[in-house]
Amino acid sequence: MAIRVAINASKPRKVLIVGAGAAGLSLAVVLAESDRRYDITVVERGRPAERPGFGITLREEGLSFLDLGTMISGVHLQGRAFWKGGAAVVDLPNPASTHLICFSRAAFVNALTKRCIDADVEIRYGCDGATLSDTYLEDFDLVVGADGADSAVRRRYETDFKPEIGYGANRYGWFGVDTAFEKLTIMLPEDGTMLGWAYKYSAGRSTFIVECTETRFRSNHFDELSAEDTARRLGEIFATELGEGSVACGDAARWMRFGTITNTRLRHRNVVLIGDAAHTTHFSQGVGTMFAFDDVLALQSALDQHHAIVDALDAYEALQQPKIAEYQEIATASMRWSEKLLDCAERGDDACVSNLIAQRWPDNAVPPGPMNSGDRM
Repeated sequence: MAIRVAINASKPRKVLIVGAGAAGLSLAVVLAESDRRYDITVVERGRPAERPGFGITLREEGLSFLDLGTMISGVHLQGRAFWKGGAAVVDLPNPASTHLICFSRAAFVNALTKRCIDADVEIRYGCDGATLSDTYLEDFDLVVGADGADSAVRRRYETDFKPEIGYGANRYGWFGVDTAFEKLTIMLPEDGTMLGWAYKYSAGRSTFIVECTETRFRSNHFDELSAEDTARRLGEIFATELGEGSVACGDAARWMRFGTITNTRLRHRNVVLIGDAAHTTHFSQGVGTMFAFDDVLALQSALDQHHAIVDALDAYEALQQPKIAEYQEIATASMRWSEKLLDCAERGDDACVSNLIAQRWPDNAVPPGPMNSGDRM
């Protein structure tokens, strides 16, 4: 039986947020700027000068969250396209219901950081959540794991959260390119060895996500190439699609298999998970940041409505778990679509490839996003 500790309403709630990404910083801003009194500390293992690169996508309804549209300049994409063998075979305008807006990830994090500082949130850089002592954690009324898919908070209480991770078959890497893709563009180049996803996030820059089968990953020797050579090789494979654009890998070329993370529980005592620490959705659906925002709003609502922390966290968990199942089902189906497409392309089954392309955006429809469900507590 859980012990429900009543917090003195006149005493500030001490909150520790582990992770200074989209989830952690937006929660800090929401709580610090709310009517409640919060004493908030954010710890981040990276350094202040370390900012993640390339871009992120939001749906239009996400712009109102924290007045993001007034904080940073975003790029409105103009629709969706599929390129096969160097030619556009699908070219769609924006869906009537949803437009995509893209931002520089670094500018996004910088803007949220400034909001935190202006709201007197303490941010401690170079502090790995895995190194925090139990004594230190016990000083807080609420501990939030917002430290991403490789969450130290989740690992610390693994036997209580009971995470499960399922991996996709394809390898993928996250890159940048100085070609401006005005539409969300999927690219299957002439030889069919790789699949690219690109979208513009600033005047002359686009995010460029590339995936391939394990077989092609090995045959292209990506496990042996330097970042510079990886960028050059990708530029050769996608030469027609990228035009004169060059690929950037950042400080390293990191190839991964996508891990779909679920947790049996989202809270343990006064510890709760949000964002990618709580759940991941395949990049092909582009709802990861929106889902983090949705977690933040759900957690804030629960804290506003329940005096005892554990009651609030139970309410948050009950609301978010069904959403996690729903959006992960959509995202996993999208991931399997990519895997099947590349498998058909490698086998030279053009009919299968064409059929899958036709299935991608039927009637130019978009599945609903996490933030427009409207089911706040």
